Amino acid sequence: MPTDQAIVRDPAALRAAQRGAARSPLIQRALMYLLKAVVVLGVICVASLALPYVPSPVAALLWAVASGVVALGFAYPYVVRKLHRQLTLTGVGPLARWNAGRVVCLLVSFVLAAALMAGLMFSVPKWGVSEWVLAVVAIPLFFGVLLLVERVFAKGIKQPYQTSSALKWAGLITGALLCAVYALVCALTPAPTFPTAAGAFMAAANPFESSPSMLLSEAGTYGALIDGLTAFGLSQAADQVFVGYVVWKCVLEASVFFGISTVLWFCSIPQEELLRVFRPLGANPEDGLRQPLRPAYVIEAVLLPVLLVAAFMGVDAQFSQIAETQEYSAAKQFVRNQVNLVVVEWGGSYYEYQPSLVELLDDMKARSEALAAEAADQMVPLINASYDARLANVDSYLDWYYSLPADYERLFNTVVGTVDELVATQLSERIEAGIDDSQLEALVQSYSEQAAALDAEFQDKLRYFKLEGYPDWLVSAKSALDFSAPLQATQQLMTAQERFVAAGVAGLVAGIVAKQVVGKLVQKQFFKRIVAMVVEKLGVASASTAIGATVGTVGGPLGTAAGVLVGAGIGILVDTAMLKIDEAQNRASYREEIVAGIEESRADALAMVGAA
Repeated sequence: MPTDQAIVRDPAALRAAQRGAARSPLIQRALMYLLKAVVVLGVICVASLALPYVPSPVAALLWAVASGVVALGFAYPYVVRKLHRQLTLTGVGPLARWNAGRVVCLLVSFVLAAALMAGLMFSVPKWGVSEWVLAVVAIPLFFGVLLLVERVFAKGIKQPYQTSSALKWAGLITGALLCAVYALVCALTPAPTFPTAAGAFMAAANPFESSPSMLLSEAGTYGALIDGLTAFGLSQAADQVFVGYVVWKCVLEASVFFGISTVLWFCSIPQEELLRVFRPLGANPEDGLRQPLRPAYVIEAVLLPVLLVAAFMGVDAQFSQIAETQEYSAAKQFVRNQVNLVVVEWGGSYYEYQPSLVELLDDMKARSEALAAEAADQMVPLINASYDARLANVDSYLDWYYSLPADYERLFNTVVGTVDELVATQLSERIEAGIDDSQLEALVQSYSEQAAALDAEFQDKLRYFKLEGYPDWLVSAKSALDFSAPLQATQQLMTAQERFVAAGVAGLVAGIVAKQVVGKLVQKQFFKRIVAMVVEKLGVASASTAIGATVGTVGGPLGTAAGVLVGAGIGILVDTAMLKIDEAQNRASYREEIVAGIEESRADALAMVGAA
């Protein structure tokens, strides 16, 4: 390790030692500033977060202490200015005595600090990630700016004026830089949209809503109204001029960032310099550091926070008394009148009544009716032609049904399937013969999709008016609007395709109209009788064959064969007789039921497209 003499003989070593000596106080100063900044700003932030939940006396004390501390930082440059002015005076006379006083200086500083701390402590509980990040970044940022400003002022301004001027400029520059970074964050973040002022108010955070302090609760309600109306105005402005929206957002948040800068300003003032606030000015700057503290100034600095606590408690008690004698507090009544929220209840949800909501309902109703009219014009002729063709096929189906080949086809096919499915398939094939509903089915699908899209659009636009978690005291009136009326014309059309399919028998036919028709017919009584009759005929046919075979066994093998033939002949005669009897008794009633089923299906189809 080099000795002192070696350092003196070596110029390079001497310069290194000087830089190390200069660097050591800077490091100590930086560490002291960092410690004070973290503690003071941290305490204010924690106190702000606790403010909505603490009793009135504690809330008043937190605010008063924070204001009293920051007031010293405000008072310091005023005192330095007084010192500079005092050097230009003779030291005697009324001007010198007035200039040396601190009563007005401390009072003005405390009022400014109280206003700034109120804004900061009200804002901290509503901070997001960006605000917290900026608050943390501001700590090293301020110190770096302060060092740069001090280097600029080092060659032109004497102490203590250098420190005072550097602090003021560092505070202004830091606040401006924080606003600039916040502007960049706002520019990169999509602007929130609020279709109504009431929606913006309810979206505004109000952490003081349930505060034990009535004064803070009232102030929080007023603040939420201001924030809500501001957010609503900014959301409207963002649609027009996004740059203006960003600038105005920064203007609104400027007090918060300059409040943070002021707290850091206070933390940067050396302790001896800060005590100038309570010492006489002296004949020169150095004299002030050796003067004893003036008790009167210390008492005033302590008394002002005490008076603020007393004023807070008095106003809080007054607000509490007013709230106990009225249905709504003054703030809630004011907000209620300003917002003028009218609520519409529908389907278990709540919506805000607005002229634009009525316009939406009228527009949707007109579009729904136009779509329904267009669908009816396109589909009604096709529906009637399709069902008229089915009516024409009824007699041909009955002619086939009462033929002996058809009777044997039913008996034979029951071996490979159920009777119900067989009869339904045969009925569908004959009634649907020669009918092509592809154009109609395409129109049903198209208009069903258009109606569903219109409904989806309506529901999506309704979300802009939907209210979530609104307080009851905010509602000034309730209105009755029918949200089902606008789309009533296309209500049936919207689900026409699904209803056509649901009304049919799955697996029988591909067409949605055919499914609907068969679905109606299989529910009729004639269908059940046909199924029962097929089952009976199976038993009769088996009995005829068995009788013939029994008789034939008397004559040996040849007799058995002859018996089978006899049984078959008996079966044919029986089947022919039964068909004729059934046709004479039931054909007319079967026809009536089939026609009725087709007409019912026609009526349903017309109703589904809104033409019934």
